[in-house]
Amino acid sequence: MRLGFLASYIVIMWALLIGGTFILLKIVAPMQLEAGEFATSIFKGAIALAMVAIWLAILVAIKNFYVRRKLVS
Repeated sequence: MRLGFLASYIVIMWALLIGGTFILLKIVAPMQLEAGEFATSIFKGAIALAMVAIWLAILVAIKNFYVRRKLVS
């Protein structure tokens, strides 16, 4: 059971990191330097970075919950 959780956790973590990086590159890469478009691009980039950070925070919370539960039992 523990090995299955660890394997699935690692696969999910890397899938979310790769997916988040792909989204980040697709949103931030086409940044434009015109006045209105530049501000919009920065806003989209901040949202993509926040999404990656939230995914990592959720995965860390799941891992900590599981590890804490296993240490207690």
